Amino acid sequence: GNGYTTPPLVQFVSTTGHGAVAQAVVSNGSVTSINIISGGTGYQTPPTIVITGGGIGASATCQIEIDIDKADSFGDNNKFKEESKSVINFDESNPFGEINNA
Repeated sequence: GNGYTTPPLVQFVSTTGHGAVAQAVVSNGSVTSINIISGGTGYQTPPTIVITGGGIGASATCQIEIDIDKADSFGDNNKFKEESKSVINFDESNPFGEINNA
């Protein structure tokens, strides 16, 4: 992009997550970088980054890292059952688990 005299607004648009906050850095009229101030929470897919105000043409994409230890929890079904027993009921009549309403 070009024509930026002040840092534009950076917004993250997502149907799953929220709370990400970032600040654009402008040098010589261009957005040169975007600093993440808060990564937000709940993102299951990368959000769309919308850059508005102060100039034209700047764009950005992002990547997310989902912090799930699949090998220690979800990959080992018995360990998953143990870790989630206060939330999900697993028994002979319900081997796939039912959310605990208690």
